[in-house]
Amino acid sequence: MLMDATTFSVEFKVFDEQIKAEIPLSAEPIRSIELLPILQQLSDSFVEFSIKKINQDGKSITCKSGCAACCRQLVRITESESYLLYELIETMPKKRRNAIWQRFDDAIEILEELGLIEPLEDINDMSSEENQDLDEKYFNLKIPCPFLEKETCSIYHNRPLACREYLVTSSADNCSNPFQETIERVPLAGGISVVAAQIDEPLHSGYVRYVPLILAPILAEESPDESQVRIASEMLTVMFERLRTTAI
Repeated sequence: MLMDATTFSVEFKVFDEQIKAEIPLSAEPIRSIELLPILQQLSDSFVEFSIKKINQDGKSITCKSGCAACCRQLVRITESESYLLYELIETMPKKRRNAIWQRFDDAIEILEELGLIEPLEDINDMSSEENQDLDEKYFNLKIPCPFLEKETCSIYHNRPLACREYLVTSSADNCSNPFQETIERVPLAGGISVVAAQIDEPLHSGYVRYVPLILAPILAEESPDESQVRIASEMLTVMFERLRTTAI
């Protein structure tokens, strides 16, 4: 039960289905990181609708445990998620925490040697062509996500929104080269990861603010969270306005 709680009511069309939801929120101003649990639930709900739709179309998800090619892609997360991952690492037992940090350090060393740190820090200001080129260079390095253990996500419950929304119906073998036109992504009922990356931008701003997962905890450690404190219902209102312009 939330203290000083309020309820956010929303109606939203998902494919051809009209959805009504009542979302309990804090009535007090919060930072965007505190909204993440709700955004994760919304993302999971939209993914469920998307899976239901492709099943009706006679297709099925081919992603499964142990299939982790996507965990070697350049994953873009929101700034608030970078602080969440940092906090998550810091609350781990010492041995595990040190192992995770070592994986990040090893990856950073490789990226520094190849001169890729600066491009990674500039992904929000690069053209789509430059971003695709960076994606391919990164994937070809086959750097596993530092949270990947035995080809399985070790933080599955807290995995980023972008990871939640990446599902395919094509053969898992095709994921070994995601830049060929052999990958069939699941069309999403709503991309929470995109609107969440715009959460601190004005409604009509097209700017999307991402952080590369591979740099996220380090950047979060270096720069404390100074995001604006706002009313949660106001943040969700803007997010749903953005969703309504992009949803299927």
